[in-house]
Amino acid sequence: MKSVSGKYWEEVRLNNNIIEKVKNDHNFTDIIAKHVLFNKFDSEEIYCLKNNLELKNPFLHTLDFNIAVEQLSETINENKKICIIGDYDVDGCVSTSLFVLLLNKLNASHFYYIPNRFMDGYGSNLRLIKKIIMKKPDLIIMLDNGSSANEAIDYLNQKKIKSIIIDHHEIYKPFPKSDVLI
Repeated sequence: MKSVSGKYWEEVRLNNNIIEKVKNDHNFTDIIAKHVLFNKFDSEEIYCLKNNLELKNPFLHTLDFNIAVEQLSETINENKKICIIGDYDVDGCVSTSLFVLLLNKLNASHFYYIPNRFMDGYGSNLRLIKKIIMKKPDLIIMLDNGSSANEAIDYLNQKKIKSIIIDHHEIYKPFPKSDVLI
């Protein structure tokens, strides 16, 4: 198989009888059984695959995270409109997709916008925010952007529109005065 970058890939051949045995012994799917065999998982690693492990939320006791949950819950419960602004790159589009799926499951009133870099400029800038608030959102959540949107956030604050920024980029002072910054 040839990838987009022009590299050739070949699936490693494994003994089908051994794959079937691992599948049957551990109730794994075909692909998980192949992965276990190819990577030579030991019994402890197989145990971890077969058992539910308790995952802890590292943000659980973080003030901004808790405020964001409260603000999001309140907005949804009051049937107010939420706008998601995601970045156009992979992590922005994926985080936007996941958040929209969540809001769909919660039957929340929402819309999303992925800016066009050429028409809208970079990130959540003032011009974009002025365009977005024409749809009258009560809460704007910026995913993978917003950490340098001081002017846009100040404008939202003047308009009494709440904002949550969830961004992994390096943030320089002064920090944007959003309601929540994660």
